[in-house]
Amino acid sequence: MVGFLVWTALYCVLAVLAHNYGAIANDITVLWPAGGVALYLMLRYGRANLVMGLGPTLVGGLLAAIITSLQKDQPTLGFFLTETLLISAAVAGAVSGAAMSRLFTQNWDGPKDPFSHPRSMVILLAAGCEAFAFMSALVGTTILRGSLALRGIEPLGGANDFIGSFIPWLIGDLASCIMVTPALIAWSQPGRWERPPATVLILWGLTIVTALAALSVNLPAMVENAAMLLLIGPALAAAAFSTRPRMFCAIVLTTASLTLIVVGSHNSDANFELPILLLLAQLYILTVTSTQFVLYATVAESRRSAAERINLARHFSPNMVELVARLGRPFAKPRKLPATVLFCDIRNFTGFSEKAGPEETMELLRDFHKAMAKVIFAHHGTLDRFLGDGLMAVFGMPEPRGDDARRALACGFAMLEALDEINRSRTGRGLPEIAMGIGIHKGDVMLGDIGGEQALAITVVGDTVNAASRLQVLCRTHGAAIVVSREALEAARNCDASTALPALDRLSHIGRTLLRGRSQETEIWGLALTASAPPQQPAGEPQSLARST
Repeated sequence: MVGFLVWTALYCVLAVLAHNYGAIANDITVLWPAGGVALYLMLRYGRANLVMGLGPTLVGGLLAAIITSLQKDQPTLGFFLTETLLISAAVAGAVSGAAMSRLFTQNWDGPKDPFSHPRSMVILLAAGCEAFAFMSALVGTTILRGSLALRGIEPLGGANDFIGSFIPWLIGDLASCIMVTPALIAWSQPGRWERPPATVLILWGLTIVTALAALSVNLPAMVENAAMLLLIGPALAAAAFSTRPRMFCAIVLTTASLTLIVVGSHNSDANFELPILLLLAQLYILTVTSTQFVLYATVAESRRSAAERINLARHFSPNMVELVARLGRPFAKPRKLPATVLFCDIRNFTGFSEKAGPEETMELLRDFHKAMAKVIFAHHGTLDRFLGDGLMAVFGMPEPRGDDARRALACGFAMLEALDEINRSRTGRGLPEIAMGIGIHKGDVMLGDIGGEQALAITVVGDTVNAASRLQVLCRTHGAAIVVSREALEAARNCDASTALPALDRLSHIGRTLLRGRSQETEIWGLALTASAPPQQPAGEPQSLARST
């Protein structure tokens, strides 16, 4: 109830001010700036709550009509009826503007945050505000001219001069919406006030001082108008780049309103048609403010996108960041694709961490993960996840390439070289060396995202992933640094590559083995551990490549 009364009072006050001080053309009082309130209420409360959506407009408009008619020297029933009928223009405009906004957003159920999305801001300005202004001007002009005809009054310009009455109304209501509706949406969003930067304050203050000087000092109209029109653009642009929505809207309202007051102060006769000067000023302000609103939303989206990319870069490989940031959830619908999966794991990590302690263990994991991730990204692979003392990488995600298997094997060999660098650093500090095992398999996987909006993970699942994990475990059994399936090795050898991969010749045929969870045997090849990095494994397991039957 309190909200209803507040909105009703606000609409009434703005409507009375528009009636008393707004531009008049062909007996039309432009509904400005009360129209912006009507559109905001309809956008916020919608069809689900017409009492709050249209009630303040109807009641506030009726009160404004009564107050305005009593202010006239000779109030008549005809004038009162005309002013009352004009409320239907605001109602029709509000319903049309909200409907158009809903049409272009499909799920419009209230004022979203257009200050963070250029598309939402464009829809608000182009669909909502323009639809409101067009329908309000069309309905209002039709009703007004009809009521004048019924009263036997011939409108200025003749009965056929419909366009001359329609255009001023259209521009006035469009100015109302573009300046008032976004401001009310900004005020309804959670947030706090903040002090603008010095540049914004200087330009804003300069605009206000110039306006006050123009109203108090008798200067040529051209000088005053030019000064205001030249200042409003830079002031809004500076605010768009460095302030939050509420302060930005406050600057928009003050600068635009002062500009119109200064330009309109040169119109001494309010009974002739809308002066061209005031019309051009309104058009200029509409263009500048709408452009700055879109600029503000673009800057906000750019900053948010940069922050999101930084956050995504912590979880996804570089070739995934751009796709996820651009498309949001491109993998909401899982799809099947060929890929090569790589697993790696530090040998005997449990025993090592028990002896080393938590600090040394954490230092090792950081160095290990950092080095291995760098190698994976250098070979254009996707780091799917860290697995404690290991990791999983995918080649062919999000889009498969002909050399996925070749890059995966090249990455495996490069990871061993990176491990040698880690071991040289460790031995130089008197720390023991470590060894790792790598398993690589190629096949079909299912790519999709799992989790929720707050914790989203893009991953691949399927038998190929399980097989690669099992091959990595076989490294310990066969004393190997790398174990590769026949599918992955043949794909690496047969792909069309510009450079050869001599390291493939270092792989030795192990044999066929039945991986846990699979019904058919898998033929595998392996790379023996170097003497400088002996396998750390339980007693009884082979120290060299052993063949499986």
